[in-house]
Amino acid sequence: MNRSLCFFIAGEKYEIFKNLFTFLLIFYVAFMDEVKEIQKSVSEPDIQTEDITTTGLESKVILFNDDWHTFDEVITQLIKAVNCSYEKARAYAFEVHVKGKSVVFTGKMKDCLKVSGILEEIALMTEIVT
Repeated sequence: MNRSLCFFIAGEKYEIFKNLFTFLLIFYVAFMDEVKEIQKSVSEPDIQTEDITTTGLESKVILFNDDWHTFDEVITQLIKAVNCSYEKARAYAFEVHVKGKSVVFTGKMKDCLKVSGILEEIALMTEIVT
């Protein structure tokens, strides 16, 4: 340790300070090694990373009826999610109301996930089927 940095600590107190500093430094290095091991295990998960959206199967988004959303809320969200006309969204909403559910979108899985996510923004209940 550089004595010029510790000019105010003399004699026994200097030795105590030096030993404490050494202990803390060793503890810090050991702690950082542990942190690096944890980060390594977290950043390298043992899960399969194959993209399930590349299977080529056509998927469908099913919208289910509920008792708390208004027709206008459902229609607005359908227009936002499916990018359809007001009339088409109203037809979907009416079918959901009458039959209890309706297929509101058909396409690739990644597109279905987007549509389902937008519908679920206002807590509409959806299901994706292949």
